[in-house]
Amino acid sequence: HHHTHVLSSAASDVYKRQDMPRAIHLIEQHRQAMLNRDRWHVFEKWLTMLPEIEIEQRPELMMARVWICYFESKNTAIPPILAAAEALLSDTPEDRTLHGEIYLFKAVFSFWQGDISRSFKYIEDALERIPETQPMVRGFAEIYFGLAGHTNGQTETVLPVLSDLLSHSSMKSPRKLRIMVALVWMHLLSADLVAASIRNRQLTDAAIKNNSAAFTSWGAYNQGIIHFYRNELDSAIHYLKQAAETGYLILKRANVDCLAGLALAYQATLQTDRADQTIERIFELIDSLNDPTLLEIASACKERLSLMRGEAVLEQRLHHPAQASDGQPMVFFLEVPAITNCRVLIADGSDTSLMEAEKRLTSYLELNRAHHNTFRVIEIMALQSQAVGRQGRLDEA
Repeated sequence: HHHTHVLSSAASDVYKRQDMPRAIHLIEQHRQAMLNRDRWHVFEKWLTMLPEIEIEQRPELMMARVWICYFESKNTAIPPILAAAEALLSDTPEDRTLHGEIYLFKAVFSFWQGDISRSFKYIEDALERIPETQPMVRGFAEIYFGLAGHTNGQTETVLPVLSDLLSHSSMKSPRKLRIMVALVWMHLLSADLVAASIRNRQLTDAAIKNNSAAFTSWGAYNQGIIHFYRNELDSAIHYLKQAAETGYLILKRANVDCLAGLALAYQATLQTDRADQTIERIFELIDSLNDPTLLEIASACKERLSLMRGEAVLEQRLHHPAQASDGQPMVFFLEVPAITNCRVLIADGSDTSLMEAEKRLTSYLELNRAHHNTFRVIEIMALQSQAVGRQGRLDEA
């Protein structure tokens, strides 16, 4: 062991002295190939070997760093890197695709901040610049073309474009799998579980055939959502459990959601111990992450378990600030704290709580109608009916 260690440190000394330009060139050359093969963690190793000053001068290396942050869910680190990279770019044709990648990340950020029309505009800018020779980045952009397009009310144009693309047999799998994901998610948002299920079967088959563990995991998570909302709880448990086993391959927010759904499905089938163990797993997972959003999801899920068990609502939870008023899309997550908080208020059942729940649900209904999110609209209207009914307005309920 000692012998190889000496060799490798000698090698890295040489590497630091003479081979810096070559190392940089290699990363720049192979960055897209690594993304296509889902091997982004390789950049991470490479980048740690380079001095910061070298990275900061090269937009190509900075974009490698952006993807690392994205996959590790370190999203707050991304905007400053994007701004610095953008400042280095010129209007040359070779910088065009890097501009496209920057627009892509701006689209992602705008989407999750709830600025949907801006997000869709950025996506169109990105798609004009990202070539088909970069299948992973192109496919990633097409996911947001689907999400932002649907949310922006342009499903009629976006859905056929993505469906037509899939009929090209020559398309590379990193792109194909992502377009399939986009279609599944659009069908989920439309609350068309039948179409979502058919597309998701396709996605899962393709993921298995291409040996893509990450997309097999996304497929299992999607399928779990579909069964959960059909109240087919044993199947939901089966798929969410499968997705959770490889949860580290999907994004943290989805991994936490997957476990939250699993806990809720266990509780709904009266497997209380398993529900508790799953909640523990969520807290262990996010313990090291220092992300208040994830913590809020875990707490909200725990609270829903309490409600399902008929336990009394904790007083301090009633005066929870209204969340999601800033227009962030609620997509198809199984656990959305803002909605759970309305469930808590309804369960409390006092006049003030019921009125507060009704007020919030009305604004969330408006938001999700504006986002064309039928999936969430159905859930919100069911809760609205409860909030109104418990106030004695039965005809209206």
